[in-house]
Amino acid sequence: MIARALQSFRPAPPEQRVDHWHIAPGIDVLAYSFSWLWLLIPFWFFGPKHPEDYLWYWILGNSFSTSHRHLTMPYVYFDRQVFGTQVGRFLVVPSLLLAGFLFCGLYRSWKIPAGFFDLTDALVGTMAVLLLLQWRRFDQLAKPSAPLLGALVAAPLTALAALWAWPAGIDHTSHALAFGVGLLGLTLWQAREAGSTESAFARTGTPALSALLLLGAAWSAAGTAAAVGPSERLRMVLVTGGIAAFAGAWNIWHVYMQKYGILRMYAAKSGLPREKWVPGWVDRFLVFGWLPAYLMYLPTAARPLLAEHAPTVSHWLLPILDRLDAIAVVGLPVAVAIGIASVASYFWHEYQAAGLSNPARNLMGLGTVLLALTFFFFDPFEAYVAYGFSHAVEYTVFVWAFQRRRYREPLAHRPLLGTLLAWPVVYYVGFTLLIGGAYGFLEYGQGRLYDARLTVAGTPVRSWIFYWTVWQSMAHFYFDSFLWKMRLPEVRASL
Repeated sequence: MIARALQSFRPAPPEQRVDHWHIAPGIDVLAYSFSWLWLLIPFWFFGPKHPEDYLWYWILGNSFSTSHRHLTMPYVYFDRQVFGTQVGRFLVVPSLLLAGFLFCGLYRSWKIPAGFFDLTDALVGTMAVLLLLQWRRFDQLAKPSAPLLGALVAAPLTALAALWAWPAGIDHTSHALAFGVGLLGLTLWQAREAGSTESAFARTGTPALSALLLLGAAWSAAGTAAAVGPSERLRMVLVTGGIAAFAGAWNIWHVYMQKYGILRMYAAKSGLPREKWVPGWVDRFLVFGWLPAYLMYLPTAARPLLAEHAPTVSHWLLPILDRLDAIAVVGLPVAVAIGIASVASYFWHEYQAAGLSNPARNLMGLGTVLLALTFFFFDPFEAYVAYGFSHAVEYTVFVWAFQRRRYREPLAHRPLLGTLLAWPVVYYVGFTLLIGGAYGFLEYGQGRLYDARLTVAGTPVRSWIFYWTVWQSMAHFYFDSFLWKMRLPEVRASL
């Protein structure tokens, strides 16, 4: 019995296919189906006072979650073959996110005057969005030249450096117009390079629209600009709180979609012909089926949690919570019925497809349902943290299994990551300790760092850590939105 249990945790050789499971039954169950129990059980056994009653588990959980978000970086930047497949995607948007991170830290104490932003800023900002869309379309059709790519990467960081060197102050409109001229130049440059592509938007649409927007911005600046900014002075802490709320919402979507991806992976490994797989909408319904019930049930419980853990964003959400409370009397029974229907639909379709004989999908479905129900029986904040930790465990194990197959033999281009993975235990443990340990020390460390409020550029180190967590999370979500798609041959080959 013991030997058989131990055997279930022994992964097959990397080149060998495993029926139903991704790696091995025991590993899959603990890493995918029930990974949320690793953190929720300690929360349950210890006292309710957050985080003192379970401080070390809290620190370990958050440090591990932070570490997993960086695992994609070596895969992208330490393997030139991977990096070379989508150079633009791996450079342009990350540079924009890096500029956002630096802006939050450098302008942390900025108080935005009433009506500070005007129509000129709005038009130039629209130009920036157009440039990004033009690049996105161009990047899908052709490879930009190295000089253009360098200019696109440098653009947001150059704009930030200009703001830092020459503060905008009252006369910030001149800065906006200067940025607008630079953006128009980039759109024209990119349009010239896109001349042989099939995208009229990239070739002519973006430059024409950008020129009109810049003309409107200059016209607006020459006259009395219509203010589109705050009606009263706004603190940057509220802006960064809004960004953090956006990242948190994206994180929820990201976690759900990873569970959906695991269910689809198990469908692909079921051994059934594709036409007999459980439909994708059934898996999505299971994963998202309890969200309406959360919206009806959690508003009352969320108020004290927001006041304690997220005071900077609570004022954005409280009016929404008030409206949800008002309809919960009718909405909650309907929402619970939707959740129950999602569970019934999943297992009915699974029975029709395989007679409930696929243990991987059965257990993953069960684990997903039980995790969804924890929000009704545990402190919602603890359930949310366990949800995030579950995602981190899933992701880490998935990346390990993927790289275990991809780098099982030396590749012809000899990537640095392949060399590091020659000692997988040293690499993964060392990586987790380095990233997670640095985060844990900087965020929770005592002594001089904590008590003396060590600062960089006038911003406390712990605030920099918070901003990095938010913006690097968005980089992690962005990479994952396209990097692990199973329709890609190179991804399927290593699954």
